[in-house]
Parts: sequence; C-alpha cells; structure tokens
Amino acid sequence: MAGTISYFNLTGGLNTIQGLGTINQSNKRTESPDMKNVEYYKLGGLITMNGNTQFGDTFDSPISLGYEYIYGNTKHMIVVTTNSEVFIYDKVSGSFKLIFKFENKNTRHSICSFNNGIVMSNGIDDLVFYQYGRKDLIATSVSTTGANNKVTGTNTNFLTELSVGDYIILGNDDNTFDNKYRIVSIESDTELSLDRNYPTAQTSVALYLSDLSACNAVFKTQGESPVETDVRGLALNSYNGRIFVGGTDGILYYSEVGLIHGWSQEFGAGAIPAFYDDNSDFTALGLFDKYLIIFKRERCYLLDGNDVNDTNWTVTPYSLYTCDSQQSWIDADSSLLVYSRNAGGIYPVLKRTIYNPIFQGSELSMKIRDSFQFINEARFDYIFPVYHPEKKYVMFYVPLLTGKGSNTAFIYDVTSKTWLKREVPQNVTIAFRFDNEIYIGTTDGKILKEFSGLTFDGSPIEFYWKSPSFTFGQGTNFLSAREFRIKMSEEYTNNFRVRNSRDGKTTYTERKINSNENAFIGLVWDVDENTESITDTVWDEDSWVVSSYITKRFPLMNQIFQTMSVEFYGNGLNEAMCIYGFEIDGVQLEEVPW
Repeated sequence: MAGTISYFNLTGGLNTIQGLGTINQSNKRTESPDMKNVEYYKLGGLITMNGNTQFGDTFDSPISLGYEYIYGNTKHMIVVTTNSEVFIYDKVSGSFKLIFKFENKNTRHSICSFNNGIVMSNGIDDLVFYQYGRKDLIATSVSTTGANNKVTGTNTNFLTELSVGDYIILGNDDNTFDNKYRIVSIESDTELSLDRNYPTAQTSVALYLSDLSACNAVFKTQGESPVETDVRGLALNSYNGRIFVGGTDGILYYSEVGLIHGWSQEFGAGAIPAFYDDNSDFTALGLFDKYLIIFKRERCYLLDGNDVNDTNWTVTPYSLYTCDSQQSWIDADSSLLVYSRNAGGIYPVLKRTIYNPIFQGSELSMKIRDSFQFINEARFDYIFPVYHPEKKYVMFYVPLLTGKGSNTAFIYDVTSKTWLKREVPQNVTIAFRFDNEIYIGTTDGKILKEFSGLTFDGSPIEFYWKSPSFTFGQGTNFLSAREFRIKMSEEYTNNFRVRNSRDGKTTYTERKINSNENAFIGLVWDVDENTESITDTVWDEDSWVVSSYITKRFPLMNQIFQTMSVEFYGNGLNEAMCIYGFEIDGVQLEEVPW
C-alpha cells in the first residue's frame, strides 16, 4: 500500500537561488521558493502575518524620518517630513506637535542623541539641538518695546547664560514653536536681539531658555588668519562626547567635548580631511563596539579614540562593504549589518565573537540574493534595516523596481536563521523602531504600526506560501496521490485557497478551504455517486478524538504527475491562514501509459 509523506516543519524559510526541484528532497525543514506575508507558527507551522494600522495624524507631506528619542525613562517618537518639519508625538492628546521647522526643505534628514537631547540635520541648514521639556528660567524681569526685536534686562547675565542660536520664551507664552524666538546676537549682559520682532511690548516678564538651540555649527580654525566653514551633512552621530558630521565638502568634523555650540579648533573641535585616496561622499556614521564607523560611498573606515579629550584620532581603512544613508545600517544580532551595493547582498560588516570583538562576517543573504536583481539601483539610500526584538526579526525594507517605494521587507529570523518576506501595499519612505515595535512612514503622510491589525490600513493582506516541486524520489516516472491533508489550528479562523500545479506549469487548480468554529472533526472530499461530482462529506463525529487542530482532507487535482507543487494563498479582507503542516497520502508509481 502506498505511504503518507508528512511536512510538519515549514520553518526552512525562503530559498530563491536553487532550482525548484533541487530543494527539499526530504521532508525535513521544508524551504519555499517563494512566500509572502507568512511567518512561522509554533513548532513548524505557518500563519498569516498581521497587517498595519495608522498611528497618530496624517501629515501634509511624505515622511522622511522616524526616530526614537529616549529621555530618562520615557521614549518619544520624533517624525520629520519632507517639508523639513519636525514633530513629537504627544501621548496625552494622541497627536503630533510641531517642535521645529528647518528653513530649507529636503527629502532626507538625520538625527542622533546628544547631551540628553537630539541633534537634527537636513544637510542644508545649521544643525539644531532639541531637549524634551527644557524650559530653564534665565531672568525674572526683562522688557521689550512694541514692534522691536530687542530684549533688555536688569542685573542679567546674557553673555554667560545664553548663546547665539538659543531659542527663548518670554512671559507666559505657550511652549510652542510659534512662540519661540531665536537669539541672533547678544550685545551685552543686559541686551540681546531676536530673529524677529516681538508683537507687543512687555514689561518685567520672565525669560526662559526653551527646548531648542541652533548649534552654530561653523568650524573655526586657529592661527592669525582663521577660516570659518559651515558644517553641513546628513552623515551624523555622537561619539566620545562629541558631535561628528560627515561634511558635504568631504571633511569629517567634530565638535568640542559636550558642547552643542563648540566648533572652534582652539578649544578642541576638529576636522579630518579626506582619507587616503578616497574622495567619495560620506553616506553614514555608525557606532559599533568602541569604534565610530565611517561609511563613505565606496568603502568604510574605523575611527578609534579612547580619551574624550584626545583629538589624535586613528582612522583605519576597513571594508569595501558600506551603506548608502544614515538610516541604512543596523546593530543587531551581535553584528553591524548593511546591504552592500558593491557586493549585492546583506553582510555583517562587523561581528562580535567570544574571541574577537570585531571581524567581517560572511554574507547573510545568500539564499535570497536572486531577489536583489530587482532592486532599484537609483534608491540604494532608501534601504532601511530595523530590528523587532520580540519576534527577533532583522528586517530590511528594500526598494524594488516592481514595488512602491521601500515596501518589500526581507526578514532574517534570528531564531531559525532563515529568511521571510513581507510586502505592504503602501509607498514606504522610511522604516524605524519605536518602543520595541516597527513603524513605517509613507508618501501620503501616514505613520503605520507594523504587525498590527488584520488588514493593511484597510486593504486586504495578500499572502502565500509555495512549496518546492516535490519529486518524491521517482525521477521522471509518473506518480499519483490519493489524498491531501492540511492540519489547521483551531485557535484561529482559517479561510484561504489551496492551489496545486504539476510538472513546472504556471497553471493551477484551486480549492477554497475554511474552518468553522467548533468544527473539530475531519473532513474528506468524496465523489457523489449520483452526480459524479466532488462533494464534502463529514465523517462520523463520534469516531474522532477532539484535538487542538482541524484536519481537512481532499484529493489533489491533476494527480498524475512527475513533479507537484502546492500553494496556500489568500487575498481577501476575511482571508487568513494558520496551519501546522500538511500530508500527501497514497503517493504511488503509475504504470507507463504505453
């Protein structure tokens, strides 16, 4: 009698580089040549991924950046749009509030943490520092005159307590961006000038240092003829108590220790010119172990400095693997990971081991590298890796030629060491992590929380898992199978389609599968003697043991084959899947039909 072949470990993940007939010659850890929006369920099963839901308001322009700002024990979501407007999420009101607006618009922005606050850059204007909740009382009695930008005080210390670029608040004004005034000059301890006129005259009101300060990022050299250079760039990070910026002029700048306004070489700020023979642009500044990782267009370098007061940095050429934007590298799974444009895959540029704090690892994406042939090469800087700690997923949102922005996420499952694929219908412009969850920004100004809800913001989730072409070890002989069985979880409602095809054909036959509440019995599809059609017949309920899964049984169409493949598919608002595995029963050799 013909036997039953079981497939109950479907955690093999995605494998696109081998032929369909060469993977899975055994039924251990079944890999898939193509799968989408499906992840693992318990010990070896499959389940449809959750969708995404909108978080907060809809903005007037596309999202260019999302950032998790940690202040004390509180996490704040920072969002930047292509209008160069910076917002913070207010948990009390459930909406985003404007905290700053750059003078010039840009499609890309960068943020790093520094001195209990964050430093923000649009790559064009001066760097800006923001510290949540800061409203320091500077003077109790200052005055203004009507339609004038002058502020005067008595017994004040403006020269020592304030800096050009600081934003102030006068009197009882709300701490909103429109009520903050930037200091453009400090004439004396008792007089300063603002960037615009205060609308009304004020007498004996308090003056506060607000939560914003321009960084005055202008590097000043020493000597008899000092040179001043604007520090501008999107490659941005803080390291050893300093702000580092990969300048658009090819020079790596760093600030004085602990100071947002300190950019003078006389007091410890510095500038490192082009490295070795590399005149390419800076793309990102990363952090790993004790190093600052300097990513340039064609290679990356390690910068080492052990003493916060040491300006004799060591810059060492390290790897040809690099990344293309400040948001395109990630420290996860004891590795610094990037998608390398030069190598065409995802690599650990640096990796920690027991014996070595850093070494360059082997390609992580070997089994899916064929997928990268469709990457949009004009948008390498829109590759966004993020880490989901609960699921232990390292996710690379990648712009493909066939997609919408960076809406395809290749997911490395750290637990199983395999790859999954997620594809959302939105046009994705950024992906970021906040409070241990994954969020994406879109061209239509939405922030969406990933792995949330049963739809993609109201649109159905298209999901599928395709099996390899099973040969069952019979070469080119013709086979047949008597029955196909799926074991579905009773904890979830199943409603999907089973497709099967044979001998490499793109055509398939399809059967709708669903499970109903309290349906604990097995089902078999049989032939009605009167109509000779396939009907559902229920086996005697008393003869079955109640279990945690539901077994559906039916024959596969086109069941004379040399190779056979199976697909589980859904694309409806009420369609989803959660299965433990499947069996193919009664596989046997057929007589040659001649």
